[in-house]
Amino acid sequence: MSNVEIDQQSAWSENLGHLNSALAVLGEMPSVEGNELDRLLAKFHESVKTIAGSEVAFAKMCALLKEINPHFILKEFSTLPKANVLANVVAGIYGPLIHGFSQAVIENIQMSNLPEVIVAPPRDTIPLVTSLKTMAGIEGVDLQIIKPPVTRKTAGIPNNQSSGTAKEDPLFRSMVHQEFKHRLNGTGLTEIEFGIYSTTSLKIARLLKSMGLKEKYIALKFYGLGPNLSYVHGLLSGGKEWVAESAESQLLVDPAQIAGLMVLLDSLEEFGMQSVYQSVSRLYLGDDGKILPFVQPVDVETFEIARATNEAIASTALYYATIGPGFAIHLLEQVPHLVELAHQGYPFILQAPIPPMDNKEQHFASIRTAGVFSYPELVLRKEA
Repeated sequence: MSNVEIDQQSAWSENLGHLNSALAVLGEMPSVEGNELDRLLAKFHESVKTIAGSEVAFAKMCALLKEINPHFILKEFSTLPKANVLANVVAGIYGPLIHGFSQAVIENIQMSNLPEVIVAPPRDTIPLVTSLKTMAGIEGVDLQIIKPPVTRKTAGIPNNQSSGTAKEDPLFRSMVHQEFKHRLNGTGLTEIEFGIYSTTSLKIARLLKSMGLKEKYIALKFYGLGPNLSYVHGLLSGGKEWVAESAESQLLVDPAQIAGLMVLLDSLEEFGMQSVYQSVSRLYLGDDGKILPFVQPVDVETFEIARATNEAIASTALYYATIGPGFAIHLLEQVPHLVELAHQGYPFILQAPIPPMDNKEQHFASIRTAGVFSYPELVLRKEA
């Protein structure tokens, strides 16, 4: 680790009072647990059902999307009304934000700030990969994308939103070796993920470093907290600081706004973009000796929602490739309004954030002491 990185980590450690952190704000927010959490999710899906069942309500929803995003264009993504509702919301709100993230990744790869080999563990990164591949094609950038079947379940990482005892899959470490053995001597790796904590990222990075990875392992989140690189923080700080806790402690971003954006991240899963198949819970050894994920299909409706929402992302990439980061900031600023509209029955976002993981500070301390992540200076595209 360089002296610069050591000094930077020391500076972060000195700012751990979290008086100016999104984590502190989140800790003061009312918790949503048990039956209340079930009701929160049920309200969202009931609003989808209501809008899907009424042409008038759907038209009103699309008019609101046009107000929120003047670039929104109504399109029929599916003959299944529920899938069409969700896909149009993705086209109007979530797709543009995902494309902004892809733009930032590609631009920093072009400037050699990020390695061009992308690590994108499914399922959550499926919509990110859809955007990144489409955007790379538009920009003429050659990306190498690795999709190792790393989940909390296969990695044996506890999850306070899942029951049962966490246990690492017996084939997990061999799978990591299989997927990365030819990448240990390259220019490094860029992992992309929506966020928030880097639990699986830390485990992968530690394993790879023990296997001999000498180059950078960069874990870049769409929305990260603590000692994580976060696109949202980079965006809202005007590109000045991408490490979440550093941006917050320097007051380059408003911690209250950052905390309020957690509901955006929590809502992503409810749009079904990642649900091409069920979450991978175990690995198996194939006939050819290769370790593979045990993939279980989803039902027809769930698959159609995943197909339609990913089509919404792919079909909007060309348009948003020409729009600068200012528009992504505009959409982030709309989140409180989106929450208000959710309370009025529009399926734009959840009405409240879902409780964060347990032992956040203990985990973040592990990231700081492990020293396996690299923190390059990243940039944002300048507005035209």
